[in-house]
Amino acid sequence: MAAYAYFVLTKQDYILPEIKDRQFLIGFYKRAKKNGLDVQRYNVIKDSIAEIERDLNRLRDPLYLHLPSSVLQDASANNTAAKQVKDTTT
Repeated sequence: MAAYAYFVLTKQDYILPEIKDRQFLIGFYKRAKKNGLDVQRYNVIKDSIAEIERDLNRLRDPLYLHLPSSVLQDASANNTAAKQVKDTTT
C-alpha cells in the first residue's frame, strides 16, 4: 500500500536506492538554500575534482611509470596470489 502511495505522489517506482537518492537530494537542496550555497558552482568544483583524480590515477598507473618488466611481473604475481587466497577463504 505504501509503495502505491509513493508511486501516486511521485510518479516514480518504489525502488530503495532511488528513494534514498531522492531524499538525499531534497535535503541537500533544502540545506543549500538555507545556507546560501551555490549548487551549480559546487557541482562544477566537484566535477573538476573528479576529473583531476581520474588523471592522477591514470598517471599513477604502473604501466605509465616505466617500471622494469620484472617489477610489474612481481606485482601482478602478488595480486593473483592474493586473489586466489581470498577466493579460497570465501
